[in-house]
Amino acid sequence: MARGRGGIKGAVVGFLYASFASVVGTLMHQTQVGDEIPIGLLFSLSLVLMLAGGIRDRQKGKLPGLVFALTIAVELFVIGQNLTGDILIPANNAGLWWSYGAIGVAALVALWPKLKS
Repeated sequence: MARGRGGIKGAVVGFLYASFASVVGTLMHQTQVGDEIPIGLLFSLSLVLMLAGGIRDRQKGKLPGLVFALTIAVELFVIGQNLTGDILIPANNAGLWWSYGAIGVAALVALWPKLKS
């Protein structure tokens, strides 16, 4: 990912990455190994952390990170609604950790001050 200027290009990158993370994370967050290891949830939250960190590192300013966090929040809200009769984010531990954890991770990365190297 090339260094952007932080304006419209960065916001579009944040929106596209958040759309990808919310769809893939929603599909994967219920996957478990055995009865107790939520591997899909760990993968999904790690994906959000890596994408948010990459956006924060590569783009200038906080706008792309904030667009990423806001897009994750809005898309998870819309996906979590029972609009078609299919429940994609059920109200169990994994669903709650995914919906609130993804928003928290994305917001934390977006609001964290950029460290000088």
